[in-house]
Parts: sequence; C-alpha cells; structure tokens
Amino acid sequence: MNIDKNILFIPAHIFTPWFGLYGSKSGFDSIYDCFGDMTQYIYALETGLSADPGMIYKLKETENFQLVSNSDAHSPENLGREANILEGEELSSNNVINAIRYKNNDKLKLKTTIEFFPEEGKYHYDGHANCKVSFSPEETIKHNGICPVCGRELVKGVLYRVNKLADNKENDNIKFDYYSIAPLKMVISEAIEKGETSKIVSEIYNNIIRKGYSEFEILIFLDSNKLDYVLSDIKEKYKIKQAIIDIRNKKVKKIPGYDGIFGRIELIKEKTKQQETLF
Repeated sequence: MNIDKNILFIPAHIFTPWFGLYGSKSGFDSIYDCFGDMTQYIYALETGLSADPGMIYKLKETENFQLVSNSDAHSPENLGREANILEGEELSSNNVINAIRYKNNDKLKLKTTIEFFPEEGKYHYDGHANCKVSFSPEETIKHNGICPVCGRELVKGVLYRVNKLADNKENDNIKFDYYSIAPLKMVISEAIEKGETSKIVSEIYNNIIRKGYSEFEILIFLDSNKLDYVLSDIKEKYKIKQAIIDIRNKKVKKIPGYDGIFGRIELIKEKTKQQETLF
C-alpha cells in the first residue's frame, strides 16, 4: 500500500495444505486472524485447483470477497487452465482492478470463473503420496488422521479443511455460476482412448485449434453446429463431441488428487450389450 494504492493483493490457492491461507499447515482458520487490519485491502480470494466457489462459500467470511481463479501454471502448456470471465466495456488495467474490487462496478464486472473440477487438483483428498494412501475426509477421521502404512500424520487436503471450517449452511444447496472443465487434450485422450502425450492426440488437438477457436470456446461455449465445424476433419469427431458434451454436463468419473498427486477426470463409458451380459 505504501508503493501504490492500486496494487491488488490476492491470497492464492487459499485451501491448499502447505501455503494456502486456510490450508491445514497454515496455522490460520480465518482471513482476519492472518492479515489483521490489513484485511480491508483484500478484495478477492483465489480458488486454486483443488477448490471451487461452491466449496469456498461454505465459509461465511468468504462471502465478503470476490473469487478469482488463476492457472498457477508451471509450464507454458498449462497457462490459462483456470481463468476469469470479465464482462463490460473496456478491458483496461483500471477497469480490471475495479472489477475485482467492487462487485457492482459499472464499466467492467467480474462475471464468473472457469475452474478445474476440484478433484483434478493435487490436494483435494487427504493422504500420503509415498505410501499411496488416498482418503476422503470421512476415512481420515476414521483413522484419526494417521497413515495406516507409515504411522505418521496424513496431509489433510482441501475437502477436509472446507468441511472442518464450514459454517455457512445457507449455501449448501446453492448452485453457483461457474464453469468446470478439463483440458482439451485430456478430453480428446479420453474420447479416443489414446495417451494424452501421444502423436494422434496432438494431431487432433492442433487440427481443432487451427479452426480459430480457443479451448474455452470449444469446451464451454460453442453450440452444436460450431462444434461440428471444428471437428469436421476428424475421424473420431462423434466420440470427441460427445466427450465435450459430457464434460459440460459434468458426466464424469472423478479420481481425487492427494498430497501433491494430480487427480483425474475420466469419461463414463457406456456399456455395450455384450458387456452388460458379462456383468
């Protein structure tokens, strides 16, 4: 604040265990306990990969802040994997600052966020990576927070902390307006059942992107006809289109991440008649 009053300070990935504001290792259960009288200069909180607005707003005090979602990318390929949607007139720096500061800003509004499924993040569940132990909060409580393999304390993830600190029952059944996605390469990989780093997945991905639409437009906004257009040259176009629709409808299987291990989103494959007779 001594440098410039327009500087924005936004606590990032607020629920992750090691360095997140509310993380199990942070030592703080409240933003006010952490920042004291400097809290007045904080206007927004960042969700992180392992949480989404529906989880964060289970804490009453978070209602006083806007939420943003940033990619926290450590490699160029992951830039923008989470993002914010702004709506209004001019995308100037001052308007962006005021959109984050004030919910009802006239010129530009922070409309919503684009999120990973929180289970995709590295710290959604509790566990020990070295011991290959992954627990839901209920399982962690059942084991008294102790790893059954090595006998040490489990690293408690985001869902555990949200459940522990949740004090806003009014928001339990509210549907918040945000988008959940998985990266387009992962969607293609799942649809055609080939590795995400395989040559065929990269070729299909590049073919789609060359049509001039961003991943966000393809995964979230394009209507059926435009999806047909961007997929028109691809042999597996029907599988990929259905995969995109399934992601939009959250029709996915979620394998939560834990203790630094990324989680996964898998498509729910329809059983064939032959499989149904077998099972």
